[in-house]
Amino acid sequence: MALSPRPTRPGRPPGYPRTGHDDVPAQPDFPALEREVLDYWEAGDTFRESVRQRPADDEFVFYDGPPFANGLPHYGHLLTGFVKDAVPRYQTMRGHRVERRFGWDCHGLPIEMQAEKELGVSGRYDKLAPVIRQTFDFPAMTRIAVGPSWTSIPTEQQSALTDAFARLTIATYASRFDGYSGARFDVEQATEVRGHNRIVRSRLVEPDAHITQLSYLTHEAGAGWKVIDVYLNGTVSELATRRSEFRSVLSSGGADALLASLRERTEKLLK
Repeated sequence: MALSPRPTRPGRPPGYPRTGHDDVPAQPDFPALEREVLDYWEAGDTFRESVRQRPADDEFVFYDGPPFANGLPHYGHLLTGFVKDAVPRYQTMRGHRVERRFGWDCHGLPIEMQAEKELGVSGRYDKLAPVIRQTFDFPAMTRIAVGPSWTSIPTEQQSALTDAFARLTIATYASRFDGYSGARFDVEQATEVRGHNRIVRSRLVEPDAHITQLSYLTHEAGAGWKVIDVYLNGTVSELATRRSEFRSVLSSGGADALLASLRERTEKLLK
């Protein structure tokens, strides 16, 4: 005698879950069953509903890292993947509110740096350019680096200087990321508020335990935050260094000389 399927809420696929022997074939089509289950979850918005139904003041937080750091995926990663799925599900079934928030980390950096060797400096430039242009506020950085004389420079030259400064910055990073020697890049989760700006602190840890501190001064630009300065070991300002260099060139040859200098330095790095 076949059991009747349990009633479903409006919007749920009829006839699921299946409970009787007439509804369960002897040779089931597992991919089809998986698709049916996924459709069932999607129709009822089951995952989000499981979070919404739990009280906000009874949260369970489960921190996890990336799937793997180096090398190719292997069966060992299945275990960590299972744990990252099973633990939040279990705590949800116990009544806790378990939000899923996805962030980013720098675990993939070693793999990227190993691949950079094959690209060459020009290839690295092409890969880095979109990300760096999105991350850095080059118009603000160029204006600060040039200093008070910026307002006296024609608009077309300002645009050319901004583009040349951006290209030099990208080329500098491309020339530095030329290999991987086992270093680790750590980013602090907490940021320091400094007026209307924020400082994001990170450090590059070498295999011999030597640490290089890198701090990024960011400000709100448009819909997000962008970098306007980088501090080496917490004190050496990238923009202060550039400003000193630019002042000398501007005083001797003006904006044209600075533009030529930026372009020349970029070309040398990309050779």
